[in-house]
Amino acid sequence: MNKKIYLYFILTALIFSCTERIDIDLESTYPRLCINGIFTTDTTVHKIVIFHSKDFLKDEEMSMITEAKVKIRCLEDNSVIELTENPEKKGVYETDFNSYAEFQKSYFLDIELKEEINGYKNYKSEIEKLDMPLEVFNSFILDSLFLEIEIKNRGGKKDSFCNLKLYTNEPGESKDFYMFRAYKNNILVTDTLNEWVISEDKFYNGKNTDGFTCQNLDMNEPEEHIKIGDNVTLEMTRITENYFYFLIDIKTESGYKIPLFSGPPANVVTNMNNKALGFFTVFAPKRISAIRTKISE
Repeated sequence: MNKKIYLYFILTALIFSCTERIDIDLESTYPRLCINGIFTTDTTVHKIVIFHSKDFLKDEEMSMITEAKVKIRCLEDNSVIELTENPEKKGVYETDFNSYAEFQKSYFLDIELKEEINGYKNYKSEIEKLDMPLEVFNSFILDSLFLEIEIKNRGGKKDSFCNLKLYTNEPGESKDFYMFRAYKNNILVTDTLNEWVISEDKFYNGKNTDGFTCQNLDMNEPEEHIKIGDNVTLEMTRITENYFYFLIDIKTESGYKIPLFSGPPANVVTNMNNKALGFFTVFAPKRISAIRTKISE
């Protein structure tokens, strides 16, 4: 009987015990310049986005960096492409429509700020080289794209997905890294970095991909729902090894973690100098399209 009374008091204390909210004052750090820059072989407007870093837990708008001088420089011929800031989008710097990267040439980003950030006004990226020969790029043909509609029953609810399956012979001359993005009716729908699929070619180097699923669209989302007659385009891009590991770092640090088993957060790799964050890269995309022609649900 005494044991039962003792147990009763313990349970009562646990149930009605108070909890106190503890506010932890986390230290801040110095601001950094952040960039997101991609320069491709497409003849189009290329964009470089420049902004300030901010504290992770602060709910505030992104602070864009304006009135900077931004240039893309070519190492081989010393040519310079000057970018101008979009008057309607602060911090977004654009090339003219006729700009494009050339094969087997090396490029780097050159930025001069109006005001210093953490003691620096001038920033440069490391050199990114588009080292694939043009003849190899032209010989790399994407054979066909198959749209597979997949239905999954989850707790009585039907979830629909569109799997983009690629058939092509991958060049076997080198160790390559690829990024895959998807468009619906010429609009990029995998428009966030975590939706980009990346892969190295160790499982299909020099072989046929044999219907490898390169992208997966969630058809429960309106922008990713593929209707009869919709044109779906898969973009396959050969990226540099450094950019491949940058994307892995971003996905790892921004993805879901189980605190008990995961390591502490780490700084993401960058190819910018003077303690800046982000990445400037150069690549050559290839695309193939397919039209959905029948109902599979």
